[in-house]
Amino acid sequence: MIDGLYALLARLGFDEPLHSPITHMPIGLVVGALIFFLVAILFKRKNLILSARHASILALVFAFPTILLGVFDWMHFYHGVLMPAIKIKMG
Repeated sequence: MIDGLYALLARLGFDEPLHSPITHMPIGLVVGALIFFLVAILFKRKNLILSARHASILALVFAFPTILLGVFDWMHFYHGVLMPAIKIKMG
């Protein structure tokens, strides 16, 4: 199943890992939530706390596909070999 997905994407011209581009989504949302929260505190804007909460929830939602695609990349490119770098990332 995983190899079929990567074969399809390779036929379309995308032969890179899938985990890398989607990793930016939860990281950016966490940074955005922090900025919303800090601006809400500094300028006493209560409505920005709700924006920070929404960004945090979206970051949590995007964390799951990011982890899943990381496992897919590991299985496809490294064939599931537990190298020290992979063990550190899992920990």
